[in-house]
Amino acid sequence: MFHESIDNASLSLARMSAQLDNIEAAFLPLRNDGETHSLTSDSSKVTLNSAIVSVPTKALNGVKGAALAVVSTLEVAHQLSSDLSNGSFLGTAIVSVSLEPKDGGTGSFDLKGHPIQVELIHLHNQTKQTGKLKRTCVYYDDVAEQWLTEGCTTESEGTGSTTCSFKHLTNFAVLMQIDPESNACNFKALDVLSAVGGVISIVCLALTLCAFTLLKMFKAERNVAHGNLAFAVLVSQLVFFTGIDAAENRTACSAVAVLLHYFLLSSFSWMLIEGALLFVKAVFIFHRELHPFKVMALGWGMPIPIVAITFAAVKSDGYGYSSDQPGCWLNGIAIWAFICPITVVITVNTVFVIAVIRSYLRLKATKGKTELAKIRGVLRAIIIIQPLMGFTWLLGFGVSGQVVACVLFVILNTLQGVFIFVLYCLKTDEVQTVLKKFKNKISPKRGEDQPNQLRMSTMGATSSTKITSLDSKTSSVPFGEKEAWT
Repeated sequence: MFHESIDNASLSLARMSAQLDNIEAAFLPLRNDGETHSLTSDSSKVTLNSAIVSVPTKALNGVKGAALAVVSTLEVAHQLSSDLSNGSFLGTAIVSVSLEPKDGGTGSFDLKGHPIQVELIHLHNQTKQTGKLKRTCVYYDDVAEQWLTEGCTTESEGTGSTTCSFKHLTNFAVLMQIDPESNACNFKALDVLSAVGGVISIVCLALTLCAFTLLKMFKAERNVAHGNLAFAVLVSQLVFFTGIDAAENRTACSAVAVLLHYFLLSSFSWMLIEGALLFVKAVFIFHRELHPFKVMALGWGMPIPIVAITFAAVKSDGYGYSSDQPGCWLNGIAIWAFICPITVVITVNTVFVIAVIRSYLRLKATKGKTELAKIRGVLRAIIIIQPLMGFTWLLGFGVSGQVVACVLFVILNTLQGVFIFVLYCLKTDEVQTVLKKFKNKISPKRGEDQPNQLRMSTMGATSSTKITSLDSKTSSVPFGEKEAWT
């Protein structure tokens, strides 16, 4: 009897396959995938890899037992997806359900009053779709040869599945369609821009860390912050570019999401330390520097409880792929474990920057400057320090549907490593000294004339503008790039 139920459940799938090529391959293997269970008041669920089917006890309507047959297929789903229009596609396998009285008994089921519940697992290959997906629970009408929604209700939408209720027994699936408004930032040029900018940024960050290590620049407090920020950004970008699309392997995808969450939060942790150091050195002339290991413990330790609590609360369901947000990242409510911390960091750093600007405007060195010169100095300084403050991530809050915001966000964030390399590596005294020595070696004559030229240019600059830079003697503003304020 149970085998007959499987055959009956598969019959309509066979009729669907009759309109397709490769009929046997789409249908015959289903016998090995089907499961049947004796349905009683205590047992009403069938679990497959592609679906979980639950029949309410009240749906039996007095029938003591029934044979439940569930058959799923991916082959037909893939083929029928190609026939859909308007950007729609099948996001799950097709599940066929049959329910009959046990051992030839009589009676009818009450599915209209007590619909069956089917949790349909999303196909992994659909997680690479970009943009928010609209989900619709449907059944296939083999007479009309189309997907219909009559008697189908979407009960809930999870990160990797959709739960539907059905008032009849037939072939079920979830139809998905990309929301055009959420897909505005999905174009090839942006992907290319992101890839190119990311590669350049990774190279620049690697060069920065090499320079800091070879020149032993980690002794200074601010260089410790610069170097660790560069390392955090470097690892986060490597994880992003190598693992963001690892949706086929659920475990690997969750691991990528956890690592990405931690290292991105670490980047913001170091940005917060950068802002704090900037504030302390600008407002307080004298302060005691922390030991580098204490600074590192603070920078790398702050994100740990956030990631640990998030993982404990949502487990792997909150980390990984989602139909609404493709890619290996935070899903559902877990996304707030990233949004909230970075919002706090950006807010605090904004306060720090405002305090530093006020300190700068009160300096005697700025008294003789025009208002335009002061504004220009402030704007220039903000541009220079923005890679360390995380301000570019503000664009991320308004990216959805805004092409300009998407482009700016990608450019500024993928090139963060370039900004760090140029401003906090190439322009440091240590690196400049090495570059000058290298120049002198490859052009000795030019190197001999350089001291005289330097003295002449220094005398000229001193006679023309005596107060044009903010150095450590007149201010404690901690910019290695003192010319930023001029």
